Amino acid sequence: MGVSKGMGMKYLASTLVMALALGGGIGQAKTFKIKAGPEAVPALTLAFEQAKGGDKIRIGRGVFELPEGLTLSASSVRVSGAGVAQTVLRFAGQTDGQPGIRLSGTQVQLRGFVVEDAVNGAILAENGDGYSFSNLEVRFTSPSRLVTADGIALTGVRNALFDTVLVTGAVDGGIVLSQCENIVIRSSKAEQNGAGLVLENTKKVDVYDNAFSNNGVGLAVIQMPQTPGDAGIVRIFRNQIEANDLRVRAASLLGMGVPPSVGVLLLAVHDVHIFQNTIGQHGGANMVMLSSGAQPVSPDQIPVTYNIVAHDNVFGRSGFAPQGTFATLQQRGYTIGDILWDGVESYGKGAALRTLPVRIEFANNTKQGGGAISFTNLGIGHASGSLEGAKPSQALPPGGASPEPAPVILPQF
Repeated sequence: MGVSKGMGMKYLASTLVMALALGGGIGQAKTFKIKAGPEAVPALTLAFEQAKGGDKIRIGRGVFELPEGLTLSASSVRVSGAGVAQTVLRFAGQTDGQPGIRLSGTQVQLRGFVVEDAVNGAILAENGDGYSFSNLEVRFTSPSRLVTADGIALTGVRNALFDTVLVTGAVDGGIVLSQCENIVIRSSKAEQNGAGLVLENTKKVDVYDNAFSNNGVGLAVIQMPQTPGDAGIVRIFRNQIEANDLRVRAASLLGMGVPPSVGVLLLAVHDVHIFQNTIGQHGGANMVMLSSGAQPVSPDQIPVTYNIVAHDNVFGRSGFAPQGTFATLQQRGYTIGDILWDGVESYGKGAALRTLPVRIEFANNTKQGGGAISFTNLGIGHASGSLEGAKPSQALPPGGASPEPAPVILPQF
């Protein structure tokens, strides 16, 4: 059946009106507006699936009950809610075992909403470049139903910003970065997680003006020996790292035998500067520096912690309730206090034996309430050593000039 010229013009006009209602004309960027109601969930799922470069997804006020995870593969997309007090994406009834939100594009921004009770982690971004997470909250209200879950996890990502993010109740890490580079984490909080923040085989990171409290471990910078990638070149400054005494740990730390109740953990990493922080109220140690004791899988990895500077920090109480390895050390008469170093300076064997000038420097740190900052050098010596061969002392490691890493500069998103 043919269509008259008049009918064709009316059809074209109605199409233009619909395009304009979405925020753009034909071929232009769209704005998907999702309002609470019976059609909200399919509309939101469709928006994530259909969004293209330049599009916006705006989620209105309300609680959106989502039975399955959302996947966004497009680049240059902005997803925003009405604010963390107004917009909640709840996955308590989720059945597919996927992350709440999975991202795989580049130049993606998420802001202004809550992700709650996702069964396998709240937000996962993989192998992209240019992510911004701002004014976001991730929370797990029933961690007992989770086998493993991170709050926000990035893998293989370059250039990402976390600004005013709150993560609570993750069984593993609140914020976890693996094999990432050029990251800024600022003005954020992580509470009641296995670890507040984990930087795993990740480099060039600035962590400042944050609060990490009531986690198993406050903040960890680690090199996993079975994972390729360098680990280090990190600045940690002006943070509150306190009372991380939960008797849980992120899976990555549990697998390496790291006990809970640690403020800052450095494991087989290099060029980390820690300054102007408050670190205290840890039943174990405020700061721990260890080697991995394992054979790296790539030539740029060294299983020893070296080139570390800690200055102008305020250390609080520590060592009052040691667990695991810390308890064993205390039973043997060793002091568990502010700073614990395993004393490892060499690795490898035979012709491959290497000894490092570890260059670990402490300057102008103070103790809350006065008194001296306690330091324990386990004197293990070699990365393959154990507590059985430890020679504990208060001998400080060799210091020396270790220049502060340059500030992380992010591109405009």
